[in-house]
Amino acid sequence: MSTERVIVHESLATEFEGALKEAVQTIKDRKFDLIRPSAVDELKSVVDEAVQSVSSISSLAKSCPDH
Repeated sequence: MSTERVIVHESLATEFEGALKEAVQTIKDRKFDLIRPSAVDELKSVVDEAVQSVSSISSLAKSCPDH
């Protein structure tokens, strides 16, 4: 999930901005994987299944007399 906009009360804006910059820099400085290897396998499986489904639908559509 991503956030495109964060609303902060103006009385907290300066403090929030500093904390956010510090947090982002901390993340940039770390050398670690953000993606679990198992998540890559899960995603590949989902993509493979989708490709197979599209292929099956496409083959079925081509065999219809109306197309």
